[in-house]
Amino acid sequence: MNKKKEIISRSLYGVEVKAWAVWICQLRLWLSLFIDMPDELSKSFEPLLPNLEFKIRRGDSIVQKIGDKIFPVDSQANISSSIKRKITELKKEKSDFFYGSKRARANLIRKKENDIFKEIIQEQIIEKKQIIEKKKNLKLFGGYEPIEDIFGNVLQSTELEMDNKKKEQIKKEISALQEEIKSFKDEHPFIWNIEFAEIFYDKKGFDIIIGNPPYVRQEQISDPNGKNTKTEYKELLRKTIYEEYPDYFYTNKQKSKLKIKIDGKSDLYTFFYLKSLKLLNEKGVLTFICSNSWLDVGYGKWLQQFILENTKLHFVIDNHAKRSFASADVNTIITVLDAPNNEIDEKHKVKFIVFKKPFEEVLNTENLLLNEYAETITKDDDFRVYPITYKELKEAGTVYEDENDEKLGNGIYEGDKWGGKYLRAPDIFFTILEKGKDKLVRLGDIAEVRFGIKTGANEFFYLDDEKIKKWGIEEEFLKPVIFSLKELKYIDGTRNVFEHKMIFCSKEKKELLRTNLFKYIKWGENNNFNKRPTVLSRNPWYSLGKNWKPAPLVFPAKVGERFLVLFNINNIFEDKKLYGVTPIDNTKIDIICAVLNSTLTRFFLDLSCRQLTGAQAIADIDVVVVEKLFIVNPFLLNGILIKNVFKNLLNMPIGSIINDCGFDKTKPIRSQKPNPLPDRKALDDIIFDALGLTQAERDEVYYSVCELVQNRLNKARNV
Repeated sequence: MNKKKEIISRSLYGVEVKAWAVWICQLRLWLSLFIDMPDELSKSFEPLLPNLEFKIRRGDSIVQKIGDKIFPVDSQANISSSIKRKITELKKEKSDFFYGSKRARANLIRKKENDIFKEIIQEQIIEKKQIIEKKKNLKLFGGYEPIEDIFGNVLQSTELEMDNKKKEQIKKEISALQEEIKSFKDEHPFIWNIEFAEIFYDKKGFDIIIGNPPYVRQEQISDPNGKNTKTEYKELLRKTIYEEYPDYFYTNKQKSKLKIKIDGKSDLYTFFYLKSLKLLNEKGVLTFICSNSWLDVGYGKWLQQFILENTKLHFVIDNHAKRSFASADVNTIITVLDAPNNEIDEKHKVKFIVFKKPFEEVLNTENLLLNEYAETITKDDDFRVYPITYKELKEAGTVYEDENDEKLGNGIYEGDKWGGKYLRAPDIFFTILEKGKDKLVRLGDIAEVRFGIKTGANEFFYLDDEKIKKWGIEEEFLKPVIFSLKELKYIDGTRNVFEHKMIFCSKEKKELLRTNLFKYIKWGENNNFNKRPTVLSRNPWYSLGKNWKPAPLVFPAKVGERFLVLFNINNIFEDKKLYGVTPIDNTKIDIICAVLNSTLTRFFLDLSCRQLTGAQAIADIDVVVVEKLFIVNPFLLNGILIKNVFKNLLNMPIGSIINDCGFDKTKPIRSQKPNPLPDRKALDDIIFDALGLTQAERDEVYYSVCELVQNRLNKARNV
């Protein structure tokens, strides 16, 4: 019991934002001591249980603010020596209080803490009063020189007026600070390096932090203390993290401009990551169990980039057999990171670990050691570990403008699908990576990928036959457009029926006076389509661009059960819901199209795309995903053979991938045997042959891609 009591005294600290959570934590610690208490101590007159009031504190773990100043963890350097001395004196009294010393009383300690906070605010008030006094002295001693413009007009009064406004603003700030001092009664703001002075003044931070931060989506984030609006509090969160890492986020010491911004869509737990890392000493370790969404979603890229550039991430651990929290509607991972370090080795390897059985069955010394020392992909019936270097992770998530930028390393980190690739991917994915080391390329390396047309006013630009007939718009000003994947039944563009045409004209209005299009444009202006933000910058506003040309291949921006890449033989324009793909080598367009319509490409796509939540059975495909999509290098394939096979697939209506692979989607996929349609199988065999896949491995591709789709469908039905 004494050993446990000593550990709690010297090593355990906690913070909770809710008072009841603080009490529960204290109670659990007391109970853990009580059950080990020897019977002979039942008659002791000495306190048997320690007082935990100053070990488990209530407060905001991220935002530390006294008065109008944010207090970063390093802010003790800016505290006066008088306040530092008082904080040091508190350490001994808190230790005495823990062990039940009669000399230490809680109310006296709380009063001393409040006095420290009041003195910090009082220093802010003095500082602001000195600013006002300095401005007054400047005016008394002629500090302001009369300023004249080029016509000899004196501008000094404007300066004085600005000073008066500034002075009134400072006076209001002083009044607010004085009111805050009066509000300090039973509770003051939580400040890490004051509440736990013995940690931050003596040890420069914690050795280990273990946390389970709250799962709060960005739209639900609010001030736990109710002092700020949602918008104000979210800005405080960002400002706090910027202040904790000024050299990383700001371009200069004056902090006047940000070089990296935290995504406004970031969930609350992402802020906990950076704040907690700052609370560690230089040899400290952070272990979190929290949502896995940052591994794949758009807002996760800034957190991924921060980790790759500032700290060593050792393990990302998932469990495919059992959720960590049965009651939480969130998929969780365990991460282990070191304290921030200015020297990050690009050869450092992260271990992405998937346990295939519940933790309680597989967490043993042997498995943990195998995972820790794995240098290559290692897997058995219990787990799979995928080691990957920082250099590889960063390269996979970086986008370059051109080859020259790539040679110089001048790219922009856009994030990558760490969860989809390294945790959720089935074993066959890693087998393909191993066998296809020199046979896989990224689509963006052999083709340009662009966004489809964003008209900014679809109601004006897109017309069906009825509207075209009503206005009598001339055929020369109309171009067919693909509005969505639903219109694409066949890979061959000539076999599809497109319901819309779009206005495509760059002529000035004076050239159109005798046309029906001119009347339609005037109608559009009367309905303010020309004032919409997207069209305002165009000249003329109804022009979608003189140089816009149809792409030879059209790639959907969403994927459901059906998926195909259009062979755009008849030169149809694509809407923003699709991407245009233009191969660099225009002699390989049909071969690249064939590869993009293979089952293996669909498999890679389902692992990389952004899984939507809610009752939607579709997933978003970001443009970066398309650019970085792995495909079998078309230059390694037998061109004549694949073209002959592809001709048959062009004329085949593309349905559900589950049906095309020969499965009944009403039954479990693994209870059936793959039986792909003949034309699909013929194409897939060419791809599989190039990779040297066995029959069992080919079957595994069919199983895996269809399970990914079926699982998404089932999830949508159960919402």
